[in-house]
Amino acid sequence: MLPFLIKVFYATFFDKESCHPDTCALFLGGSNLEDLKSSALEDLIKKNDEIPQNFVHVVKKKDDYGFIHFNNVQEKDNFFYSVRGAKFKIEEEKNITVKFQPIKRKSNESLHSEYRNKPGSTWQPYYNLYDDSSHFIIVLCLPSITNKDEIKLFTEGEENIIISGEYKELDFAGSILKKSIPVGDFEYVITLPSKIELTSKVKIEKIENSNMFKFVIKKSQENKRIKLDVE
Repeated sequence: MLPFLIKVFYATFFDKESCHPDTCALFLGGSNLEDLKSSALEDLIKKNDEIPQNFVHVVKKKDDYGFIHFNNVQEKDNFFYSVRGAKFKIEEEKNITVKFQPIKRKSNESLHSEYRNKPGSTWQPYYNLYDDSSHFIIVLCLPSITNKDEIKLFTEGEENIIISGEYKELDFAGSILKKSIPVGDFEYVITLPSKIELTSKVKIEKIENSNMFKFVIKKSQENKRIKLDVE
């Protein structure tokens, strides 16, 4: 169904959000994408000389679609105007194609998304991602979360970290005039640049005098050069 919709509409409807703001992301659809992971799809796109390379990364969903993310609106617009209306074949043997579309969201349905805190919300967390050669370090802002025990961690594959919990309602006297601090269940998926060590424990620290938490995640040793003993 999705490939048909992609051929017909530029404004594509779907029910999941991306990890970047909509203003800095495009919907990525096509054909024969089901078995590809984010990194594999991104590699194929990078090998295609006809597709601009000014994007940050690709996030592939389990179905036949994903998102392509950019640093800012201008880079996203430049990319889209270069590829508008075109379908690209990125792998000949399996006939894998991609097409890029603007994002248009359903407005009145619950969103279970890459960045979700309650139905219809568009709030996204602030975070920094670091690499110290042996670990990935995520520093994430979580308003109203006061203890690391309130946070749950999961993995999806070997490159996605899922951070979830529940934001508490803030109770202050008086009438509220503006409400933009999130409340309720949240679930954030952060795609890391490479695989992580699934058997290692993740260290979580609350940064003193702030609502920020630090997550220290060990990188996979799979591709690391290791000296071998010889006889």
